[in-house]
Amino acid sequence: MVAAIGGLLVGIAAVAGVLVTMLANLHHETPRPSVAVTCTAPTNLRPGRTVTLVYNISATKPVKVGLGAGLYDPDGSDYSDGSGDVDEYALGAGRVTASRPFTVPTGLDRGRYELVAEIWPANNIGAEGVDTLADQPCGYIDIP
Repeated sequence: MVAAIGGLLVGIAAVAGVLVTMLANLHHETPRPSVAVTCTAPTNLRPGRTVTLVYNISATKPVKVGLGAGLYDPDGSDYSDGSGDVDEYALGAGRVTASRPFTVPTGLDRGRYELVAEIWPANNIGAEGVDTLADQPCGYIDIP
């Protein structure tokens, strides 16, 4: 019985050690930076036209991000092809203005499309299972 109690105490000590290590690791994780974006784009967006999107970005601490853009129909389908995306852009803490080209795709069906500025984790633009850090509509394209 003494051996069984001793084994139980060793097991409890091992579990306690693992818990202490887990809590220490949680305490040392760095919080994700807060990133926000606003965007400006020309108002005369037309299929086939390349325009410059201007992103006004703020970050709470330095971070590398990706500058993406999406073109969404009312059902949420994305018609952008990734051209003009900036896979890695270094942000400092504070505000910065960045720009990137965007070509409005040709062959769009009739309807209204929303052009959205998207800030992603660096080198993960549009990656499956990865969320944007920030996004904001830039404008709308109406196809008659």
